[in-house]
Amino acid sequence: MKPAARSLSIVFVALAMMLGAVPAADAHGRGGHWGGGHRGWGPGVFWGGIGLGLGIGYLVSQQPEYVVVPPPVTYYDVPPPLPVAPAQPAPIFYPRNGQSAEQTEADRQECNRWATTQPSAMNSASVFQRAILACMDGRGYTSR
Repeated sequence: MKPAARSLSIVFVALAMMLGAVPAADAHGRGGHWGGGHRGWGPGVFWGGIGLGLGIGYLVSQQPEYVVVPPPVTYYDVPPPLPVAPAQPAPIFYPRNGQSAEQTEADRQECNRWATTQPSAMNSASVFQRAILACMDGRGYTSR
């Protein structure tokens, strides 16, 4: 019950009891005593055989109204990480001009160093891979 409605109901109950229309015990639905009823409190005036009880104790003791509160919002200081695409397997290089295994490894290391100097190669794995493939192709290797 809202506070304004509660105040009005208290006034109407008090007026009805003072005029003798409703006994104090019936004003708040419980068996009562002279001067205020079971839970009522007030002056307890005896007037024409009717106990004057405002029944305020009953009205104040009503269950409070429930307020629906939305769930709390979670804020992150750092946004959650984005999913990362799976890494491509390293390409296999086959020598076209009869290079030895040692020469193939030396060329691969040199192409890796060169690929890191290319624009955006350190920011994008695909740019880095294309640079290595181009370098190894220029040195006489086929990739798969």
